[in-house]
Amino acid sequence: MKKICLVLCIVLILFFSSVFNMPSYKIENSTQLNEEVKMLYASGQQTNAFNTEKDVLYSSSVCDSKGVEMHNFDIHSPLIEPPQNGFPAVITIHGGAFTNGEKEDFDYITPLLIDNDCIHINMNYRLISDIPSSNGNYYLDMLEDISTLVSFIYKNSNMYNIDVNKIILMGYSSGGNLALVYGLNNYVYEDKNNPENNIPFKGIITEGAPMFSDIDIKNGIAYYNNSSYVQDASIHHKLSSMLCKSTLTYDDLEIVNPLCLSTYKCKNVKLIQGTGIKYNNDDNYDNDNGDALVPITEALSLKFRINDDDCEVITFKNCFHSEYEMFVLRKPEFHDIFVNTLHSVIDGEN
Repeated sequence: MKKICLVLCIVLILFFSSVFNMPSYKIENSTQLNEEVKMLYASGQQTNAFNTEKDVLYSSSVCDSKGVEMHNFDIHSPLIEPPQNGFPAVITIHGGAFTNGEKEDFDYITPLLIDNDCIHINMNYRLISDIPSSNGNYYLDMLEDISTLVSFIYKNSNMYNIDVNKIILMGYSSGGNLALVYGLNNYVYEDKNNPENNIPFKGIITEGAPMFSDIDIKNGIAYYNNSSYVQDASIHHKLSSMLCKSTLTYDDLEIVNPLCLSTYKCKNVKLIQGTGIKYNNDDNYDNDNGDALVPITEALSLKFRINDDDCEVITFKNCFHSEYEMFVLRKPEFHDIFVNTLHSVIDGEN
């Protein structure tokens, strides 16, 4: 019995010793990261030190029915001497099917951005909710919030040591759709009288961004031509709720589809996509083991629409529609892919 107790004591001592000696990351108030995820963070490589300023208002205060502030952001900055022109900055737009999610959902990416000398700006924005839409269109509300946040960051770039020529939009799922529709169609700064002064986004990075490219309209009802990957009733309900219309037209779809933009102002687009195994040297994929919610054809459609040189599809094999799976469960494999993608945007030409 004494031997058993002694063994148990040794095991407990070793366990608690390993826990208390693990490196930690400065992640505050992340409601979406459970204890398992935090432990996965802690077991990784020690990140560089950084400063966090939370819940900064970028517009007038607006809360949802649960009291969650929808017009604020967190900013995480490296604690090192900034470059002469400031740090590159990555603005992240969380996913959640346009109806849920919050800025803390992107906390897991902060250590990677800090370790690569980037500022992380993590935003909340208005969602489809019980708050009346100020535009009569929730999707336009979301785009307006991104525009307001970008304008705020531009005006305060000196205070935050941000290089305005290296601002990157990044979004997951529905947030990726918003990043594309806004970032491809707008500038960080636009001088309409002197276009030579316009500052485009340095780049756009998305994970599993829907394009709504395979949707058809029949009697005002939206449905997927390929009905196997999202139920028709689900997509129509989502789009009609978002656009505040009971019936839809093709003009409505053009609002949410980056393929329908007439010009593309950002020329550095990286589309990260979970996919099946690539089985030959052209753009054909076995998608059975990939992202069945947003298939690879969505990303390829935009690649062909923009320009092969301006848009790259980066595949992550055998991965479903899951940022958690990519960044947390399958590091460092995906971390290497992301870091290479990030630097190709920062170092690439506008």
